[in-house]
Amino acid sequence: GTIKQYTIDSSGNVTSSSPFYWESKANISVTSWYTNPYSASKPTSWTVNSNQSTAANYNGSDLLYASNIFTYSGGSGNKVQYTHETAKVVINILKANDVASASNISFVTIGTSGTPIDLSGTVGSTGAITATTTSTGYITPYQTTSSTYAATYSALVIPQDMNGKQFIAIKVVGGNTFYYKPSTSTSLSGGYVYTYNITVPSSTA
Repeated sequence: GTIKQYTIDSSGNVTSSSPFYWESKANISVTSWYTNPYSASKPTSWTVNSNQSTAANYNGSDLLYASNIFTYSGGSGNKVQYTHETAKVVINILKANDVASASNISFVTIGTSGTPIDLSGTVGSTGAITATTTSTGYITPYQTTSSTYAATYSALVIPQDMNGKQFIAIKVVGGNTFYYKPSTSTSLSGGYVYTYNITVPSSTA
């Protein structure tokens, strides 16, 4: 089929300098995807950025996908609903013990060099991502400030099972590195947000 570029603004309005027009009254299958930067072809593989500490690298790790059947008389009923194909991990560091603010945190990672995670995957016909070992490593997440928490970190992750891996690593300035290592199946699925509220133990622990 023909591929054309459309732009979607923050209100959901869709425009194109060269839009599609109905050529017949037959139903048509519509497939759409969002990548940043724009991809002129549907991705067959996807890799998230290892360094997501900047907004550009964080947002550029997202893959959105949508499909639907449009009918000639469908009017406003002809819609596509996008789904996020990556999983989102949010880490909230509670204000406790040696951690009062982000300045007390040396680094946070998703995965570690010792137990790398999959950073890439194949994109199926429905847009779903299946993890591969084409690219592995760990993710430095995007940090935001919060009045509730010492710091909040977010990362977009290829769907996969974190069982047996150093899923989350937190290094305290001048102190220890703490790890969350699941001992049972901890599967991350595309389109879901996984939030972890973490209290970092005291340096004397």
